[in-house]
Amino acid sequence: MSTMLRRKVPVPLYHQLELQLRAAIEEGRFRPGDQLPTEAALQQEYGVSRVTVRTALKRLEEDGLISTHQGRGAFVTSQAASGATIVRNPANLLSFEDDLLRQAGPPSIELLSVETYPASAALAAMLDVTEGTELLRIRRLGSVGDAPLWIETRNLHPDYEAFVDDEHLRSASVTALLGTLTGRHIDSSQLRISAGAATSEQARHLGLQPGDPVLINEFTVRADGRPVEAARAIFRGDRYAFAVEVFAAVTGTAAASGLGFPNGGLESRFRQEVTT
Repeated sequence: MSTMLRRKVPVPLYHQLELQLRAAIEEGRFRPGDQLPTEAALQQEYGVSRVTVRTALKRLEEDGLISTHQGRGAFVTSQAASGATIVRNPANLLSFEDDLLRQAGPPSIELLSVETYPASAALAAMLDVTEGTELLRIRRLGSVGDAPLWIETRNLHPDYEAFVDDEHLRSASVTALLGTLTGRHIDSSQLRISAGAATSEQARHLGLQPGDPVLINEFTVRADGRPVEAARAIFRGDRYAFAVEVFAAVTGTAAASGLGFPNGGLESRFRQEVTT
């Protein structure tokens, strides 16, 4: 693994060692869960002191790439995952399946259950139906890269139930499929994102331990201004992330001041990332 450290340069040895270990992690030579060589092994391999090794490891730990455990050693964390990352196009709310196909291969969908379910007050408000209206409730498990990624519950507006069968519901992008089947334009979605801890049931399906971090997506979708579905999806926190690109439009008073923030505001672009 080692490349000899350079001793006649102004870069400290601990920083050189840190960079070499960081590269080994980022390039996948050490993967999440792997144990790094012991302090003694690193001292011998690189010809440096224990202080140098410990300083390098401390810097990696500060960045979340490794976790050290007394008496056990240093282990690469899930935050250091370097696998292919799927980035969802922020300009297209129907791009999820395309992004999975392009960057990770075909997703697999397991249909866990399909049943009718009376709308709660909250669901009724989201779907513009009367409380107690029978809705089609669909539970699915989605996997990419031969590992589970998300588990979801979808509630369809009654107007859409007649258009779908079990085979349709195994499509990764049910929303896009509904637009195609009905000829209606899927035009908007409202999304709420929160962090949570996996329940025992969620952990069982997602290959996690109860209490492991998950990201919760709760969303409603509209077509031609009318509700299509209300859904809740639970994603593995170690494989799924959101990124927002924030930028300023340089106009008016803000431009003149050089700040570039119109009326103190920011514009943003949103994307989703999946680590396989």
